[in-house]
Amino acid sequence: MGFQAVQDGTEPRLEHRGREGLGERGPSVRESYQSGWDEVLGRYVGAASR
Repeated sequence: MGFQAVQDGTEPRLEHRGREGLGERGPSVRESYQSGWDEVLGRYVGAASR
């Protein structure tokens, strides 16, 4: 995860790597990440607003 300065603030940049090594489990692992980003990014927002 990285952050990029933009005109109105900061934009998070996410990059996923290595899932191809999971074989048949890859799609289910990818799906499990879809529901967790709100919590993860919410923690960044909370920390940045302190």
